[in-house]
Amino acid sequence: NNIINTLTRTIDGIDMTETEVCLLKAIILLNQEDHGLSDYTRNSIGRLRDRLHGTLYQFCVRTQTESSTIRFARLLHILPKLSVRNA
Repeated sequence: NNIINTLTRTIDGIDMTETEVCLLKAIILLNQEDHGLSDYTRNSIGRLRDRLHGTLYQFCVRTQTESSTIRFARLLHILPKLSVRNA
């Protein structure tokens, strides 16, 4: 319950757009650390996650004025909290 409250406060404080939420969900779902994946599959997932990170950054650049790098960093900092929640 404490994790959910912390997560809710974190997400509310950032005021994420629908696009940001979708990109973060996709990054979380594409977990290349899942056991049983071949090296090829793990590498493919890693490349796709890299592309999603790049897309998220470009979205921040397009939609934020002076603070796009800070916005991107804040979004990345909540990924571990979302991943724990997702586990």
